[in-house]
Amino acid sequence: MASWRCKTLDIVLTLMCNYLISSLGAVVKLEEAVKVLKGMGRAGCISDLESYTGFIAAMCTLRRTVDAVELMKQMAES
Repeated sequence: MASWRCKTLDIVLTLMCNYLISSLGAVVKLEEAVKVLKGMGRAGCISDLESYTGFIAAMCTLRRTVDAVELMKQMAES
């Protein structure tokens, strides 16, 4: 039962971080979104496709496409 509870908490934390990243991206707070993305690992969360999608979408909206492509390359390598 404890294992199930830990996995559920990890999922909830990941979802909350993903929402925070996309929300920060929507209000053009990319530096804060980077902090959340980098801090996910320290908090025991696993950054997933949704984590990066919100961030990359914000970069593209701000016309930082070179940075977005670089981030996608890093994702592919890891």
